[in-house]
Amino acid sequence: MLEQYVGEVDYVVCEGTNVSRPDSTSCTEAELQKAFEDALTQKIGHIVYLSSTNIDRLFSFYHAALRAGMPFFVDAYQKRVMDIVANSDSLWSKSKLYRYGEYEPLTLFRKGDDFTFNDKFVETIRSKGYVLIARANPKFDKLINELPGEKKKYLSMWQGYLDERKEAYNEALAKALEGGYEYLHTSGHCDMGSMNNLFRLLQPKAIIPIHTDSPDKFAELFGEEWPVIRLHDGESIMPISSSIADSCSLRIFCTKELQDGTTCKSREDGEEAYGLDSKYIGAFKDLEAAKFVLEHTLYRQANLVGYEIEDEEDLFPSKVQTFDANKTLLATYTHGGHQPGGAKYQEASRFAPSEKILAVFHAPYDAVVPVKVIGPMLPESERESWELNDSKEYYDTYEDYMKDWDDWHWDSVAVHPLAKLKTDLYQMANTEVVPRIHLFPYQKYEIKDEDPTSI
Repeated sequence: MLEQYVGEVDYVVCEGTNVSRPDSTSCTEAELQKAFEDALTQKIGHIVYLSSTNIDRLFSFYHAALRAGMPFFVDAYQKRVMDIVANSDSLWSKSKLYRYGEYEPLTLFRKGDDFTFNDKFVETIRSKGYVLIARANPKFDKLINELPGEKKKYLSMWQGYLDERKEAYNEALAKALEGGYEYLHTSGHCDMGSMNNLFRLLQPKAIIPIHTDSPDKFAELFGEEWPVIRLHDGESIMPISSSIADSCSLRIFCTKELQDGTTCKSREDGEEAYGLDSKYIGAFKDLEAAKFVLEHTLYRQANLVGYEIEDEEDLFPSKVQTFDANKTLLATYTHGGHQPGGAKYQEASRFAPSEKILAVFHAPYDAVVPVKVIGPMLPESERESWELNDSKEYYDTYEDYMKDWDDWHWDSVAVHPLAKLKTDLYQMANTEVVPRIHLFPYQKYEIKDEDPTSI
């Protein structure tokens, strides 16, 4: 159904109740229905305490009673909920689970504020037994005490409601179940293995967990494959810009294995190059919104290089900022003035000549490479690379090539790669140029081959 009607999405906002129990699994609703149906071989009163808004549970226990030939009693509100679902034309409600069978649930009679019953009611339940969906309140307590015959109680909710140590403790429910009960429940909260399968099906840009006390644990489980945006009570984000032309996009740079035929042709001092994992998190309404998401996002921490926020106006990058792995601002590019003679020509880098750092190379290499800083880009800085790779295929002379350099290209730094890469069509020279803002502090990484999300 998800593949047919949903497909890939921008974000998944999901609950994380079971995140602290990653190995736990729950029985299915169908398995729980079968267990209750087996219990109904006893022709007695089966009194079930469950949430009136747990629609799956209401209908599965109703169908269990139907198969057992037992009347199924609910109050007026519960019947109204079931009627709305059974009569709905929504896609999900077309399931047989949400359809009435041979007879509908029976609504309890009221007399004044209390429930009441007559002799025919008593005769029916004595011969067939019954299922009663109860609530923990004085009206139901009175009805249950007055009903004749043997009774058995079930709890089909979280047992934490009966734990006095928990904030959610329900004293009325605990009192109603004092005489003993059978626990017959399955969590409606997704187990972590199923959640992982869901994420792989939907392919979101990021995951936003809610309804969990452990957002960091959520990031531990899923943050190797999906960026996890951790929000706390009272916090909110606007993850999608309303403007196509003006927006701020956020990317995360991490390392991975070299991809798509890119190989290392030489190394100095045992240095290694890495593939570039450039993860697009989304377009946000403004710079502050993008920074907020940056501060709240965890992704592949052991392989994290840094972050980039690009502020676009009229589909053109007017400002780009990069941050290190600690989310500290490294560099800012502002459009204009970087060409020779401009006010920002050879704008200073925070990294000194001869310093060993990391450079992020985009196409054609898509790699993170250890380099040594040579200095600000000069007109001759790319000549060796051009002669190695262009061979006058696109430009007759190097000078013609230079004429196409824009403001962004001029705001670059000349570096010496300590691990030189090559592809089928290109190879690195002794001197390469990298945009000034795509330089990051030096670090070594361990690239793991195994599947990072085996849960």
